[in-house]
Amino acid sequence: MSTSRNRAGGSAQEAAGAANGQSEAAVQADALGDASDEAIPALSGAERLKRAERIVQNHTLVSAGTGLIPAPGVDILANLAVQLTMLQRLSKLYGVPYSENLGKAAVISLASSIGGPGAALTIAASMVKIVPFFGTLAGGLSVPATFGAFTFAVGKVFTQHFESGGTFLDFRASAYRDYFREMFGRGQAVVQEEKAAQDPEKTASDKTAPSPGTA
Repeated sequence: MSTSRNRAGGSAQEAAGAANGQSEAAVQADALGDASDEAIPALSGAERLKRAERIVQNHTLVSAGTGLIPAPGVDILANLAVQLTMLQRLSKLYGVPYSENLGKAAVISLASSIGGPGAALTIAASMVKIVPFFGTLAGGLSVPATFGAFTFAVGKVFTQHFESGGTFLDFRASAYRDYFREMFGRGQAVVQEEKAAQDPEKTASDKTAPSPGTA
């Protein structure tokens, strides 16, 4: 009986920890917004675009952080929360009507239409964490880049869509398939560059380390 209680207690603690990871990601993403992200009638096009890029960049980095959540599936939900917060900020900046349902529908339609670096890749990257130790290790290395790149691409697609006067109601994911894939690749580079900037000593040692067979 005591063993069953201990297992139940452990499961409850793991679930609570995972939920906390999801809520903390949402809080971090929410903290990135401020009054300067609100739509301002007198804002120039160049300044508005600059602010949009800053919103996308900031949420990309938070999104990459959600990839470190060890619980598979929960990391996906945390990442979605970051993406929805980003879309809300961009909507406010461009004066586009927003609701959570509209945001979710837009992200899902985009993920399901692009193939390749879409929903399947995101889910697979998360599910690899199920494998004890090695799965968690591999997931911790690959998932942040995948999540960050996906969020970066979503942000870039909707920045372009809003810049052209579009809204969530007239968004067609298929029209941005190629652009999304291009931005996904660029997003991976953005995450890697940020990682290198945070750990310059490791990056320098990697560059100076001799190649196998040259020592």
